[in-house]
Amino acid sequence: MNDLDLLYELSGDEPGSFTITTESGTVYVVDCTRGFLQRFPNVRPPTTDFASIPVCDLRRDESRIPIIRIERLVVGERGVLILDVVEDGQTVTVRSTTPVLSIERTANTG
Repeated sequence: MNDLDLLYELSGDEPGSFTITTESGTVYVVDCTRGFLQRFPNVRPPTTDFASIPVCDLRRDESRIPIIRIERLVVGERGVLILDVVEDGQTVTVRSTTPVLSIERTANTG
C-alpha cells in the first residue's frame, strides 16, 4: 500500500474497489465499478470510543448489496449509503456507519 491507495473521500464515481474501515471495527468492501458493497462486522478491534458498544448484525451482512448512491463516505465522519438491500428496485434502505477510519483502494478480484 502507498499513499496513492489511501483516499479521504469516496463519492462512488471512482472506478475500482475500496476497503472502508470504521471505528466499530466493521469493514466494508465497496466496488464502485460494479455498484455493490459488502459489510463485514467485527473484523478489526473497535476504537476506544466504540469498544463497549456491540456491533449489530444487519440484513445481508457479507452479501453483495447494490448501491443506489453513496451519500457520504469521508474519513472522520459517519458514512451514509443508499442501498437496494431488497433488490426490488423500489425499496430504498439508508445505512449509516460509525465514523470512517480509512478508505483504501484495493485490487479488483473476480
